[in-house]
Amino acid sequence: MRGSGLLHDGSVDTLKNFFSSTVFQLTSTEENELEQFTLAFDNDIAPIVGQQVTLSSTNSVVVGRASIC
Repeated sequence: MRGSGLLHDGSVDTLKNFFSSTVFQLTSTEENELEQFTLAFDNDIAPIVGQQVTLSSTNSVVVGRASIC
């Protein structure tokens, strides 16, 4: 499975790492609280929105079926 990160290039993997950037100038407690506050927002995005599979000669039947679902 592959996911996406924060920023335009996905280079920051978690909200904790995002908020610990020096641009925010937050204490450790503020970083944790801001992370929890941000995660509390409801959205309609499923936790997993896609899957990457490498097609090979041995899994073509399974991969073919998965792409139809």
